[in-house]
Amino acid sequence: MCVEYISALKVATSYKFLFIAFLSIKYSATVGFLPVTLLLLLVL
Repeated sequence: MCVEYISALKVATSYKFLFIAFLSIKYSATVGFLPVTLLLLLVL
């Protein structure tokens, strides 16, 4: 019981870290993408 709980907790934390990393990458990509789009719109 205890070992299963600990392993499940490890899996949950690793998934949480993956999710946070994915969100941060997505956020930084969006933040980096917006100024480029605005510049293109201003130029065009």
